[in-house]
Amino acid sequence: MTIRIALDVMGGDFAPVETIAGAVAAARQSPDLSVLLVGRPEVIQAELVRYATDGLALAIAPASEVIQFTERPALAVRQKPDASINVIHRLVRDGQADAALTLGHTGAALISAILTLGRLPGAERPAVILPSILGLNDATVMIDPGSNVDCQPEHLLQFAEMGVVYMRQVRGMAEPTVGLLSNGAEDNKGNAQTREALGLLRASGLRFVGNVEGHDLTYGTVNVVVVDGFAGNLVLKSLEGALERALALAAQELAALPAETQPDIQAALARLHARFDYATYGAVPILGVNGLSLIGHGRSRAPAVTNGLLNAAEAVEGGLVAALAEGLRNRQT
Repeated sequence: MTIRIALDVMGGDFAPVETIAGAVAAARQSPDLSVLLVGRPEVIQAELVRYATDGLALAIAPASEVIQFTERPALAVRQKPDASINVIHRLVRDGQADAALTLGHTGAALISAILTLGRLPGAERPAVILPSILGLNDATVMIDPGSNVDCQPEHLLQFAEMGVVYMRQVRGMAEPTVGLLSNGAEDNKGNAQTREALGLLRASGLRFVGNVEGHDLTYGTVNVVVVDGFAGNLVLKSLEGALERALALAAQELAALPAETQPDIQAALARLHARFDYATYGAVPILGVNGLSLIGHGRSRAPAVTNGLLNAAEAVEGGLVAALAEGLRNRQT
């Protein structure tokens, strides 16, 4: 079965050079993958001539506009109908692609996905889910790591519900546990938003354990960590920065060790780096929209783009959207 992914070639800090390089590598790696390169045709063609693409399932889908990271997302999505972020979602809506992937403006991608694909029944506020906390553990996901910066308490409840559905339908967990990220485990901690959400979650019927703190993200205390996108993105970027810095300092210390001890330690550091690198997962899905849309890191280089495309293909094969729709229906009955 050929899986068609619409890639926003113009999105990301290093587009289009790295996005196209990643697309070419993915097409070479997976014969069943067809990539629609969405963006300005002249830019894409000028980049593609650097590669031997004979036999690769690559095609160009024109988009004349680009949404920049500095733009207001809702306004830009509406004022730039031919932006690459909008075009990738129209291709999914119209059945010309099975999934959409962008490394561009997260807020714009979320709004475009909602406006173009619509919401799944029972999903009032779609959100991005981070399927693993940077490789620190495989039992915990975080929702939302950045797509919804302004949330109401009821939105946090729905994030929890969608996160539970994801863990049940995709990860096969019978009874996922849920925690609300706060500045302390006690019920009186948090701001007004989290304290109200705490009450909603306790009454939800979910396996809610209460408030959790930042360290619980890395130790797998709960399976679904709920947080608004503003705080979630701060957590994500702080973890990324801390891990990158720690690995860099470890590499510096390694250089001072005897030469005969270095190869094994270098190999261990390389394994750790691969585990923590966001390029390993490449892209994360938006839960709650009626179509498959994934968002990658704005700093992504070609390997992250490649993995994002391959992960998107796996989500198509696994029927992620249908599974989530079924789980949300079951939650409502």
